[in-house]
Amino acid sequence: MAFAATGLYRVSDKHGDKSGFRLSLFEAKVGELLYLPFTNLILMIRILIADDHQVLLDGLESLLNAEEDIEVVAKCSNGEEVIHRLADSAIDLVLMDINMPRMNGIEAMEIILKKYPDIHVIALSMYKQPSYVNRMLNLGVSGYVLKDEGKKVILEAISSCMSGKQFISRQLQEILRNERSKLPFNLALTSREKEVLKELGNGSNSKEISEKLFISFHTVRTHRKHLMQKFNVKNVTSLLSKARDMGII
Repeated sequence: MAFAATGLYRVSDKHGDKSGFRLSLFEAKVGELLYLPFTNLILMIRILIADDHQVLLDGLESLLNAEEDIEVVAKCSNGEEVIHRLADSAIDLVLMDINMPRMNGIEAMEIILKKYPDIHVIALSMYKQPSYVNRMLNLGVSGYVLKDEGKKVILEAISSCMSGKQFISRQLQEILRNERSKLPFNLALTSREKEVLKELGNGSNSKEISEKLFISFHTVRTHRKHLMQKFNVKNVTSLLSKARDMGII
């Protein structure tokens, strides 16, 4: 997996050999350039990996550093460490677990995507439930990879995301496809019901929704009732859980 190019760049040789010229993507964007013409240029992808299991971190580091165009520049064991490292490191992509101590991956991803929009984020998880996958994709992550999918899928995800595409593995695509096939044919939501559902998903109560959407409290309660009937559930918690599993919110 290589991002080959030709041009005038500052040289950064990862391996200390003379086989070619290597330059981080960050350096190519903002670094001081030495105007040296060459044709054997490899743009390095600088990656931060985060997981609370040291064995997995070490394994990922060895796996990724074996690639000629990838350099693992930081390893973190929780979300707080990730945010701190991003503040003073040049990172192109973050490969991060969802379930970590102190600050979990979801909270960290929300901060990264808002504060560092140019950094690609791939969720690395053992969770296959559509609710987790859809939540991450709705947040705006560049990809979602399962921990049991192996080197080939991880490298494919990195390559795809660095090319500007959102990556979902074939295994996850099949899981999401099966979940969507369970959608009832009569689940047609009005635009107002969609707005109320979105606000419920954001944690707003009926009073807050009525104020935000400029509708009466009674109208909000009516929309909630209709939503629960359409989703065939008996409370808002079940409504939101089912809507997330279906990828609707």
